[in-house]
Amino acid sequence: MGTPAIAVITTANAGIGTGHLRRSLTLVDELVRAGASVGLWVYAGDPAMAGWVSPQVARTVIDPALTLEQALAAGGRYPVMVIDSYDVHDGHLIPLVKAGCRVLVMDDLADRPLTATWLLNSCVEDPSVYRGLTGAALLLGPSCALLRPQFRDLPPRVASGEIRRVLLSFGGSDVLRLNERAMRWLDAVGAGWDIRVIAGPLTTSAAWTSVSHRVEQLRDVRDMVEQMRWADLAITAAGQTTFELAATGCPAVCLKVADNQRFTGELAARRGYALVADARHTDDAAITDLVRRIVDDPAARIAMGAAGAAAVDGHGAVRVAETLLAA
Repeated sequence: MGTPAIAVITTANAGIGTGHLRRSLTLVDELVRAGASVGLWVYAGDPAMAGWVSPQVARTVIDPALTLEQALAAGGRYPVMVIDSYDVHDGHLIPLVKAGCRVLVMDDLADRPLTATWLLNSCVEDPSVYRGLTGAALLLGPSCALLRPQFRDLPPRVASGEIRRVLLSFGGSDVLRLNERAMRWLDAVGAGWDIRVIAGPLTTSAAWTSVSHRVEQLRDVRDMVEQMRWADLAITAAGQTTFELAATGCPAVCLKVADNQRFTGELAARRGYALVADARHTDDAAITDLVRRIVDDPAARIAMGAAGAAAVDGHGAVRVAETLLAA
């Protein structure tokens, strides 16, 4: 049997953030580990992301001038393709499927027809969401969340009875400047805590300060498990990080910063591993009250941590890679 060849198409820049690329690379690494030859095309891509890609990837193109159509044309020469982009639609997909390419589409929106072989949405558990939109095999729910190996098989969390350490993480670019707002929320709720700010690679440098707490800024963090296990509470954007926090059992306040985070937030709230609000439409006083609510309730934090660990086991990338390779 020859080496499986798989193309991966995605995007990453300051406007859309790094979430698509991060989860795509998690799957890429798992495929390479399993023996596949992978080509990666990042259209409208920020070259600063090149350092994230393993040298074991057979071909990598990250180019701000590359269009989705050009990336699909290049990847279409592979028998299996993975696409993670909100720009893709049936006008792109139908010709690929008709040409015999087996296509996995990653989706968070459930808002348009998607003709594909498989459709992956780790934020949705109800298959009826896609009724009338796709005939693809559905890979749904947090068991399919694409998390790095460091999030697998973690020991049970030892819960803290009080808040001493808080983690802030608002994605690759923090376009809503939530780190600054978070300092105000935390100053209003408590004092004397250690706060770590995970600054994404496309986040504008800033000296985030607090009048009540000790603040440390971290960049280029490789071991997020260590940071999440360190924290008694996290305040984060409601994206892929939500699944990582759940796997580590870290209670969290998750803030939606884009429409594509609707299902992620709903899942976290329904499963009980985070409190959720929309940072675009919720004022500082309301979010401060939300933070105070979880700070003042250690029993709720313990329950949130247990719910997260039960929902997300960290093996989603293995399951998805096995599905692709079995084809």
